[in-house]
Amino acid sequence: MDYKQAIIENAWGGVAVDYGLLHFQLATPIVTLVIIFIVYKSLNSFLFQPVLRTIDQREKFIQDRRDRVAVLAKEIETLGEQLDQKLHVARAEVAHVMNEAYEQSHKHREETILKQRDLLEKEARSAHERLIAETDQARATLQQLTEELSERTVDRLLN
Repeated sequence: MDYKQAIIENAWGGVAVDYGLLHFQLATPIVTLVIIFIVYKSLNSFLFQPVLRTIDQREKFIQDRRDRVAVLAKEIETLGEQLDQKLHVARAEVAHVMNEAYEQSHKHREETILKQRDLLEKEARSAHERLIAETDQARATLQQLTEELSERTVDRLLN
């Protein structure tokens, strides 16, 4: 091979391969495209596809988790509203029970006051009746003593 032939064969700066029937120069554009295609397919099937599949799985997992978080957030909001409603009902019941207890205590107080008033009125009536009886008895005793004194005075004056 002469110098010019070597430059022509290696025009693209490649290496010539000669295996009998299989003779090609690696630097030719078609062979370069075939090699690029083979490298592309190899990289795509052995490197990029698994990486892309993993990325897709992660994105799907993340999206599933985001959907789950959204569902749980709605559920938490619903449970919060239910809790607020139950608290409102419980507060209303507590207010009702406290109001009833206040009314009962007020009623009991009024009843106690009325009972004490009745008892005091009875005691006042009995004290008044005793006072009247004692007054009548004192008048009767005073009347009797006055009559005795009158009789004695009359007896002394007449004697």
